[in-house]
Amino acid sequence: MKNARIISVGDEVLSGQIVNTNSSYLAYQLTKLGFLISKHVAIGDSHLRIEEEIDSFLNSKDLVVIITGGLGPTHDDFTKEAVAEKLNLDLELREEALSLLDVYFDGEKAESDNKQAYFPKGSILIPNKIGTADGLIIEYNNKILILLVGPPHENIPMMEDYVIPYLKKNVNNNFLNKEYLIMGKSESHFEDLLKPLYNQLKNVTINPYGSIGRIRYQINGFNDDIIEFNKVCLEFEKLMKRFIISDNYDTIENKVVSLLKEKGYKISFGESCTGGMLSSMIVSVSGASSVLNESFVTYSNDAKIKHLQVNKETIDKYGVVSFEVCEEMVKGLRAVTNANVCISVSGLAGPTGKTKNLNVGDVCYSIYLNERIISEKKNFKGSRDLIRTKACFWILYRVFGLLTFGE
Repeated sequence: MKNARIISVGDEVLSGQIVNTNSSYLAYQLTKLGFLISKHVAIGDSHLRIEEEIDSFLNSKDLVVIITGGLGPTHDDFTKEAVAEKLNLDLELREEALSLLDVYFDGEKAESDNKQAYFPKGSILIPNKIGTADGLIIEYNNKILILLVGPPHENIPMMEDYVIPYLKKNVNNNFLNKEYLIMGKSESHFEDLLKPLYNQLKNVTINPYGSIGRIRYQINGFNDDIIEFNKVCLEFEKLMKRFIISDNYDTIENKVVSLLKEKGYKISFGESCTGGMLSSMIVSVSGASSVLNESFVTYSNDAKIKHLQVNKETIDKYGVVSFEVCEEMVKGLRAVTNANVCISVSGLAGPTGKTKNLNVGDVCYSIYLNERIISEKKNFKGSRDLIRTKACFWILYRVFGLLTFGE
């Protein structure tokens, strides 16, 4: 297994003014490629510190270093220059980069932008399709230096479109990897379920990575152990079948949209405590317009009565967070939208509002599908935003299960 390290450059990173999400993302992607991450380093905007870290890398057994930040047009963006100086490489104007800048600024770029078109001689350009600063790859003394921009929304496409294909082509790690998105139970429940499989492992590893409302499991091995690897994957799928959302790095919202498209279904939401978050998750998927026509955020009681035909008497008798109100919401939503799948949700996200019969985190929801209404209640722990987010992931998981298994 080859080693790699990550260096994040920027005073704003070092001081904590911004959260360094680049390191976790890049480490995750490199690990999937079979690299062992030797270190993460955050340093300030300093020529000396950059050169010291390059020295450390060159004198290590690591094959790859990814350096983020300091490639822009300002006076404190000098990562590229510091690396070139340390490697004794001249900077040269790259017409391709200059052309990309002209296109980006529609011919109105500032003079300071031109520095972004200079690159160490012999380096491989990584185009930035979203921003102005391109990245680069330097192959030097049997090592690979990769320089990427700092902003994650620019960094991620550069990594996925250029760096990952480059590393797959140029670095043979003899590595096997498969990832599963799992939902429906806690990590501890899955740990119990997988115990028989863990006892069989020899040269293959299974690693869970939990996040809000979902868990990603990575199964890792090497080509020399491909028989065991395939056997472990098959057994994992057998044990976890009911909880597997995807085995190809997909998301729950992508899967729900795909299933709706396959069935020719439309979906609508009537949201209260989630405030449009469910609709937004669906809209985040390209092509969502083919499955989502309209939804409603009915946060107040009056809005529920006005838009979703909820009876005031029902709210007064049972409370707004109740099966009865959610069922009236979903029936009203179906009447208004005629969607194949209708979802209503109402809950107490807190932190205040607890009553004798209602706890913070209690969420009721109803799902209409094929003339059938399913109403359920669940309690979610955490802050206000965390409760809302967990509720959204859980409801999409329930929709996925109904569309896939009918339950």
